[in-house]
Amino acid sequence: MAKNKQTIAVDVAVLEGDDVSAEQPLATIPVSRSELYHRLDEYLRREQRAALFAIRYPGRTPFDEASYDIFEAEMRDNGRVKLIDLVKRSKDLGLLGETESPIPNW
Repeated sequence: MAKNKQTIAVDVAVLEGDDVSAEQPLATIPVSRSELYHRLDEYLRREQRAALFAIRYPGRTPFDEASYDIFEAEMRDNGRVKLIDLVKRSKDLGLLGETESPIPNW
């Protein structure tokens, strides 16, 4: 009995032109909200004579996460206090880089 030899042809796909993506997505580095809080507080104290403070609201049950309101206070006579969004304010001041993303835990 003669054995038949079979050849398997394999096509190799070559990507050209628009098929190849030139840019790879940037990896994101997780940054905790407490790190953002400390970065922003340090910057405000040094550059803008202001400070942050947070008010903690406990969860309804012991298993719930606590929530926080974060305020920016000007440290001068008749200074203003305003409620801020920590992530948005950090991005506006350039303290949160393009490759960083905030994580939800405090």
